[in-house]
Amino acid sequence: MTTEDKNLNPQENFFYETGIDFVSQDTLNELLEMALNLSPELSFINRPWRKIAYNSTPKIIEEVVKEHGGTTRDAREFVRRRLIMARELGTPADGVSEIVIDQYRIPKRIAEPLAKEVSMLLDIPLKEIDPIVQIQKEGTLLYPHNGHARNSSIFCLLQGNGEETTWYDETEPFKMFDMYRIPDYSKLKVATIAKLQEMKWSTFNHHAWHSVARKGQPERWRVNLNIDFASLSYDDLMEKIKNVRKTSST
Repeated sequence: MTTEDKNLNPQENFFYETGIDFVSQDTLNELLEMALNLSPELSFINRPWRKIAYNSTPKIIEEVVKEHGGTTRDAREFVRRRLIMARELGTPADGVSEIVIDQYRIPKRIAEPLAKEVSMLLDIPLKEIDPIVQIQKEGTLLYPHNGHARNSSIFCLLQGNGEETTWYDETEPFKMFDMYRIPDYSKLKVATIAKLQEMKWSTFNHHAWHSVARKGQPERWRVNLNIDFASLSYDDLMEKIKNVRKTSST
């Protein structure tokens, strides 16, 4: 683990380049190679919310929503919110296609020592830590959403295409449904926009609504390594990161 000094990022309520290397560059390169070749050492994670996409019909949305304890009224609200985002952010007719994220568990020979290092460094229980790889193969927009299985993470972009991540503030409260994290876009405003740098470790606020966009179809897959925290708040993660930086600079 190494650190470097740098000024605090003014956008740190949403992301913050930590200046900490949690694993070696060789390990990052190995994980990128595994992702690009879809290595059998990677284990696909099937998330239930993947059953609904932005091209899903109202009938499919209603079926999935009811399967997870929702109602017809909930499904209609999802359709309404989706129409608002289509109007504001675009559809396939406008050249906008949905980015789909495939998530994979990394092999234990890498995940376990990585989790132990993070646990000791940041004083976080091992059961809270979940290292995964995410792969985005195509599409131009990951529509606004927030995290299902994580509140915060430490994020390392292994390979990208200059994508921009946008975080949003709510202008007024609205109901959030657990089974399908789609916001009421009419009640959001842009808080900050960032291009995350390759091979740099940043904090990432998954609790805040966020989206990812790129210009045109990707020239290469977007791959990132996430050290996810199931319930650790983003503010608590930031405090731990800053404590490590203070300690390393004294």
